[in-house]
Amino acid sequence: MAKKIHDAEPHSPLWCLTYGDMVTQLTAFFMVLFVMASAKGTQRQEMATGISGKFNRFKNVSGNPLRIRALTSMAQFQGARANATIGPEITVTAVARGRMIAIGGRTLFEKGSAQLRPAGYDALRSIIDIVKGYRNPLEITGHASRNEVGPGSRFEDEWELSWRRARAVADYLVKTGDIPESRLKITGSSYHDPATASMIEDEDSRNRRVEILEVSLLDRS
Repeated sequence: MAKKIHDAEPHSPLWCLTYGDMVTQLTAFFMVLFVMASAKGTQRQEMATGISGKFNRFKNVSGNPLRIRALTSMAQFQGARANATIGPEITVTAVARGRMIAIGGRTLFEKGSAQLRPAGYDALRSIIDIVKGYRNPLEITGHASRNEVGPGSRFEDEWELSWRRARAVADYLVKTGDIPESRLKITGSSYHDPATASMIEDEDSRNRRVEILEVSLLDRS
């Protein structure tokens, strides 16, 4: 007598595979967050650099992987500043989106000019030493002081002047520092975002500045 062959039990639904993969990835993700939260000081930076190095597919012109600066390192820039002649008219501050480097006064430009001064080259070379080798976006904003553009100026108004200043800094970073153009975004703010409201020449010169925002990896805006 022939034995009855029972139908095979049905397999699990296909969505279970996707669900299982998702749970596994979420578990790994939260484990990484827990370990990084437990790290202290430079350990967190070293871990972030190591992780980005393993998964980074972007390379610079030398063939080395471009890193992402996950956390703002003020101490690193201050250490470079102590060994460079860049004067008192450069400030570095931590902001919500990353790190803001502002170069003002007569360091970069004379009044009504978008031509970099020799002192500006020293400042920008010091900044190149800090931002090169990473691929964090750099947002460069030029500024002007009120009434900088007068009769006979080659600029139409302070809007154009401030944008040209940002462009001059961007060009220097690209040509001298080999900073990829894809990292850069340039804008001009005219005189509508002053560093000081003073009309005294020595103080008003602070408005003739360029700000370089190095956007943190943690920023998603």
